Formats: sequence, structure tokens, C-alpha cells
Amino acid sequence: MLIVIVIIGILAAALVPRLIDVQGRARDTKRKADMKTIISALEMYMLDNSSYPSAHAANPNTYNGSQRRSSIMDSTLWFPTLDTYLSSIPKDPLNVT
Repeated sequence: MLIVIVIIGILAAALVPRLIDVQGRARDTKRKADMKTIISALEMYMLDNSSYPSAHAANPNTYNGSQRRSSIMDSTLWFPTLDTYLSSIPKDPLNVT
């Protein structure tokens, strides 16, 4: 009986860390799928418009020279240009509300 309990304990010890990490791996898989979707939308935009969307072109009212880096990094400025290519804007699965 003691041997059976030890074997079950060993199996449980090997299985628990894998089960704990399942949610993290699922979020990472969702992020990778979202990135592939965004890449596909950008490529379709490129084929239709012969250029990629730029942040300041998408929302010229928020752009000036001193904001160049933050504007380019802020996806909310150029995501609206992809509305016709995306069914919805992907959100980080960790921060979904």
C-alpha cells in the first residue's frame, strides 16, 4: 500500500507544475494567434494601399514631431485603419475586461 501511495505522490508532483502553467501557455498561444492575425491584416492593407499604415496618417491631430516615437508605438492610432481587415481589435488576454 505504501508503494502505491509513493507512486501516486510522484505522479502528482510531476503533474501539478504542468497544470499550473496551462493558463500561461494558453495566454501565450492567444497572443501568438493575435499577432498572426495582425500581420495578415497589415499584409492585406499593404497589398491594397501599396504601403503600411502610419500612426500620424491615421490620426494627424495627435501627431507632432516630438511625439513621433510614442505615436508609432501606440497601436490605437493605426489600428482603426485596419478595421476593414480585422473583425475585432485583439486585446491582451491577461488584461481582458
